[in-house]
Amino acid sequence: MLRFAALLVWSTGCVFPAKTVHTEMRRGPIWADPRADLVFAWSFRERDGTQKVYETNHSDPAKPLHWVTHQFKEVDRNRVSIIDPHTGAVTTFAEHEDEVQPLFWDARHATLWVYDRSGIVTGITASGVTHPGHGGFVTGDLPAPFVQAFPHGNILDLTTDQIAKLDQRAGDGFPTLDGAVLRLTRIEVAEASLVVDQTVIDWSSGTPQRRPDSHFATPALTSGYREAATILPDGRRFAEVVTTPAGTQLYVYDLASATSSKLVATFPIHSLTKSPDATPKPQLYALGGDKLAFVASERDRDNALGDCWRGTAIAVDTRAIVAIPPTTCIQSIDGAHGRRWLQTPNGTVFVDARAQLASLDTLVSQPLALGPSTIAYTRPANGGLDIESLDLATGTIVKLGHHASQADTLLNVRPGRLTFVVGANRIVTEGNDGPPTSVELPPLGN
Repeated sequence: MLRFAALLVWSTGCVFPAKTVHTEMRRGPIWADPRADLVFAWSFRERDGTQKVYETNHSDPAKPLHWVTHQFKEVDRNRVSIIDPHTGAVTTFAEHEDEVQPLFWDARHATLWVYDRSGIVTGITASGVTHPGHGGFVTGDLPAPFVQAFPHGNILDLTTDQIAKLDQRAGDGFPTLDGAVLRLTRIEVAEASLVVDQTVIDWSSGTPQRRPDSHFATPALTSGYREAATILPDGRRFAEVVTTPAGTQLYVYDLASATSSKLVATFPIHSLTKSPDATPKPQLYALGGDKLAFVASERDRDNALGDCWRGTAIAVDTRAIVAIPPTTCIQSIDGAHGRRWLQTPNGTVFVDARAQLASLDTLVSQPLALGPSTIAYTRPANGGLDIESLDLATGTIVKLGHHASQADTLLNVRPGRLTFVVGANRIVTEGNDGPPTSVELPPLGN
């Protein structure tokens, strides 16, 4: 009997209760949704300690079991507080266990929607934690407020509780939102053609209406190869770069066109690869609106700058196509599909309506996303910060205001109002309708 017990411990292990050495409350992320005049502040309790485990000793066969002490550090309590930066009113929401990222604030349901490391969506309210639908919804690449059932494909609008019922195939694809029309695009290689399929859902009435699917195959290549392809931010237009013995062309198709070819524009363009198997592969980036960048990564000539993106900038609507100067090193292309800017050693640039690289004369870092193609950023000026917005679709720059301190962090932009994090615990809102307001974040608690 004793031998059986020993074998049982050997095979399953024995664990002593964890011993907490230290517990500390910490300040977590501070976040704001540009659609709401509210600030969301997290605090969490962090525990670290030791745990003793009876484990198999692989290094010494003569002592098959031994005690091992493991150190651990974990977060066992997350709490989010909602602060009205104008009145200082604080509402503390229910505690939750997992580390999460904010998705968006649903004012109608008084719910803060968040997602965990796996993308699983959860709602946090004052009374508890809720799960959309029957649970199992993920963010994927869908824009808020849409989430998707996994693995089936149904799409849920969190603000209206309306569901577009889709099978797994129809629910697959890269999402783009043009007004109230959500398109899911699938691009597949079929022999010598690219096949583009789209699921189209119109949410304009509040109830999802399935529109006819789009199906299109590019002309088959008898010679040559495709270098890159992308869907434009409007979801209607599709672009590809094709090299044949006759040269390299950028083709733009309108997937919603009634014509059979759907071809709406053709541009001669400089090839960025010498064979279909060459590496690195060129990329066709949708920057904003009709702006594209056809680029490939290469080592800088003097090796001082590392890898640079070089190639061509395109403005489809004005039919402008301009080679990026070889002296310009694009070190990174940042942002999201349809809202991208370019970083150079001299600062941030974007592609304008003439397909020229336009400089912002500053380095944009972690800007706020104000819309599908618009960002807000800060620029050092007169000892403080100028706050500007840039629409990457139109190239329009608007000065939103000035803040006196360069040490503070821009948190939110609302019509006529700018909100900043000042120090570690203070929220300051400056507006056109009165003096600044200042509120302290709630204490960490225990």
